[in-house]
Amino acid sequence: MSGNVERVNTMWVGAEVAADGSIRVTEVIDYDFGEPDSTRHGIYRDLPDLMYDEDYAKVSASLDGARVPWELTTGDYYEKPNGQRETATRIKVGDPGGSVTGVHRYRIRYTLTDVVKKGKIAWDAVGTGWRVDRSDVEIHVVAPYELTGARCVHGTNGSEDACAARGSGPGRMDVTLDKLKGHEGVTLYASRGQKLTGAKMALPAPPSGKAVGT
Repeated sequence: MSGNVERVNTMWVGAEVAADGSIRVTEVIDYDFGEPDSTRHGIYRDLPDLMYDEDYAKVSASLDGARVPWELTTGDYYEKPNGQRETATRIKVGDPGGSVTGVHRYRIRYTLTDVVKKGKIAWDAVGTGWRVDRSDVEIHVVAPYELTGARCVHGTNGSEDACAARGSGPGRMDVTLDKLKGHEGVTLYASRGQKLTGAKMALPAPPSGKAVGT
């Protein structure tokens, strides 16, 4: 692949499921901006289930380990399972007064409400809105209860192509994928099982610092 092709070199996604059905998501994205372009200020994330309210979204962001400006705005249209079209909430990450080139590590955190409905999880861990290819994708989910019937699908919107969802302990699900092409995503499914007792299940430590190779 040409070194000038814009892409995501690695993507780490972690989700902590709360008892109220919300999830706290952490994304660590090593983004290669490819050919230098002085008009690029950063990246954005379109999230259909993110509330357009800073008090609920609880967003934070960093670039190469340092705080970076962000804002909530209106994103692209997406199609709901019932065929209805709505706009996603967009997190724009970057300094509008500066530009970025090369490879950089973004760390973005946010909260999604009402992900667990009637004891069922159906979560688009990686959405299909990504236009660039992504390599070395890791997804981790932890919950305060057992996750039963865990499964994973990947591909373009509506795909049912299975991917491997493994559990490394009660209340945890892990998925790894070598590559996702543009407009391919990952959806995780599970049901709420028995409440766990003892120590709280924890996510593995996310990558920190600067992007690999920089």
